[in-house]
Amino acid sequence: MAHAEFIDDAKLPALQKTNRYISGLIRLGRIKKHFDLEKAALYTIIREPYAHLNSHLNWLIATYNDSDDAYFKYNNPVIFNIGRDLSRYNFDSMKNLQHFVDDISDLHAPFFDNMQTRYFLDSEVTRVSHEHLKEAKDNAKMFTLVGLTENYTDFIHNFIKINRFKKPVLNKKLNLSKSSPLFDYRDNAVREILNPLVRFDLELYAHLRKMNQK
Repeated sequence: MAHAEFIDDAKLPALQKTNRYISGLIRLGRIKKHFDLEKAALYTIIREPYAHLNSHLNWLIATYNDSDDAYFKYNNPVIFNIGRDLSRYNFDSMKNLQHFVDDISDLHAPFFDNMQTRYFLDSEVTRVSHEHLKEAKDNAKMFTLVGLTENYTDFIHNFIKINRFKKPVLNKKLNLSKSSPLFDYRDNAVREILNPLVRFDLELYAHLRKMNQK
């Protein structure tokens, strides 16, 4: 079962009874509430925060620009409208980039503010804080394995080893973005502007990366 984030809370517990594998962008608090974790193992992958932010913004824009897929237009107009607004930004401009960061409201913060840390929290929050980072680090201990996108091959190897699976034959890479970067997230000036949106993600990423090296 994939994309379980689109399933209503009331229907989530039943998924565990009928599926061996469930995936989705689900906050840990929802997982704790609706699944029996004594009968499940948790796995996840996180990404270098600046690269993740760029990818996420590109995805939001794609939800608006993709004329062949109107799912979000009719089922989640909030995401669709955010994508529309982002499509009008010129992210090559430092001034516009700074305006984008400064202009994020509390209502839209969950879509931009330290998004990866949020998935490790028990509850939804308006803005991520140091206390939330501590909670995320503690909750990360519940996962059997936390991988890094940059070391995806290692994650697959460890996942297969833990579960004693046979190594699959992959003919091509899936879920590859066709969008060009919105900005040069390796540029120090760009990173400084965007830092408020990833500051806690960066700390969590460093913490989990260190755990991976043990």
